[in-house]
Amino acid sequence: MAVIKSFKSIVYNQDKVNISDVVSEPYDKISPEMHKNYLETSNKNIANIILNKPEPDDNENENVYTRAAGFFEQWLDENILVAENEESFYLYQQVFAIGELQYTREGLICLGKLIPHGDGVHPHEKTLSKPKEDRLRLLKSTRANYGHIFMLYNDPENQIYMASERLKKTPPFVDFICKNNIQHRLWRINEEILVKEIESIMSDKKLFIADGHHRYETALNYLDERGGRLNDPAAGWRMMTLVNMHDPGLIILPTHRVVKNLHSLDLDKFYKNLEVRFSVSRMNTLQDVKKSLSVGLGKGISIGVFDGVEYRLLQFDQGTLSEEDAPGKSETWRSLDVSVLHTLILDQLLGIDEVKMSDQSNLVYVREPEKARDYIENRKAQLAFFINPAQVKQVRNIAMEGETMPQKSTDFYPKILSGLTCYKLD
Repeated sequence: MAVIKSFKSIVYNQDKVNISDVVSEPYDKISPEMHKNYLETSNKNIANIILNKPEPDDNENENVYTRAAGFFEQWLDENILVAENEESFYLYQQVFAIGELQYTREGLICLGKLIPHGDGVHPHEKTLSKPKEDRLRLLKSTRANYGHIFMLYNDPENQIYMASERLKKTPPFVDFICKNNIQHRLWRINEEILVKEIESIMSDKKLFIADGHHRYETALNYLDERGGRLNDPAAGWRMMTLVNMHDPGLIILPTHRVVKNLHSLDLDKFYKNLEVRFSVSRMNTLQDVKKSLSVGLGKGISIGVFDGVEYRLLQFDQGTLSEEDAPGKSETWRSLDVSVLHTLILDQLLGIDEVKMSDQSNLVYVREPEKARDYIENRKAQLAFFINPAQVKQVRNIAMEGETMPQKSTDFYPKILSGLTCYKLD
């Protein structure tokens, strides 16, 4: 079960920097354009550490990892980064809007004791070796955490938030609005009685990885390199943000699929084959597709498709994939919209198997449906598929079954920012 503790964080010195200028999205969400904008705004941005850019003359002694470590130590020496005076938990609040609706999500920043998968920590995504090698080299070079493992736990009574409710009546020590209009606030939790209460509340909770699968496995790999001692005071803990599954601000966005580079796509044959397993109806606009998907969320499996000329809505009347379609998979896995899309359409009808999905030779993953549409209209791809997001209970059930969801199945929004707090292993 979850073992957590407060810690003496390293934070940006707000007397020297504007905090909104130096924090960033997680490393794997930083596009080249975002990276450029971050460093143009401030060369003290945490992106200079978590995603330092290669140089032409890099070698074993001078490279992205050694430069990251150099920046970290330099910023500590210059008091750009400073150690907190007390060990604390941190209450992290994000206020954001999706369309016309406003949400507030709250999380607890802490150190979590590393636990092997299945012993109280449950993943739902497959990981790749290359990102883990990259993150391990950064960890070994800098010996610090700058980003978070985004964890979920089950607390229907909302005990932690109730225990810390009065904190929110006091001014946060971090409060800013970033460029995408999300407000971020941090409060310290360092009263001994409250710290002990929170540790006790979490002691019987299982943790589910929402975001940060590669970072969590990297931490386990680093621990193994040091002898695998779970009580290792440095390597046995990892900085995390814990969010209640019942938080009304816990939002999963869909990731749509754009198909490209198919050499022999016969649309008439494709749609005729679809009608064997799906009810197919024509839609007039992307807005019609989005509305139909929204109405059907949680009521069945619906998938939108655009071929550059027409929109169609595919409804899977069977409800779930059969065991023959997906042998060895749980009923929850077989009931995912994305499982139906990947299994029956991308793989069986279009020949895009798991290997091609992984290397993205035929797929582009896109959050915004309008961007997916634009790929097709600009003739950069052939088909766009629009899907509903996975539901939190589905993520939980998949993780509890010890399964992994298809690639790019979950997009928790907003992300936990890197650089708000840091944990130095030494």
